[in-house]
Amino acid sequence: MALTSHAVSKKSKVSQPWRAHYASSRISSREQQPTSQQRTSCPVSTSARSVVSGRITVIPLILMATIRVGGIYWTVPFFALLSSPLSADVLFTVSNLVISDEFSPEVQSTAGGVFNGVAQFGKAVGLAVTTAIASSVMDHSN
Repeated sequence: MALTSHAVSKKSKVSQPWRAHYASSRISSREQQPTSQQRTSCPVSTSARSVVSGRITVIPLILMATIRVGGIYWTVPFFALLSSPLSADVLFTVSNLVISDEFSPEVQSTAGGVFNGVAQFGKAVGLAVTTAIASSVMDHSN
């Protein structure tokens, strides 16, 4: 069944109140957004978060550096390997929180995108270097 101009205009009239409500709610939500001066920030300073996350990141490294060669696996190495991914996740999360606190709301998404892009690039380079070193060691050991 083909739509006539009367049916189209009737259909658009029905959807107009919804569009008007949607547009007014978007305008009112923009007006309610706090500016950078009105935003409430976390009571913990950015430098304190950075120091705490850095210390958490160092814990598994210290644990692995202080193990005894003939020691039991379940004492120190297990906990170092268990906390290693946790420390990287804490550092990444705190870094994103620092970005959201330090930048204005207009550029937070851009700053977060740049941070995530650099983090992904760093992971790729680190994995490539590690693979090259492992391959070189395996070639020289044979």
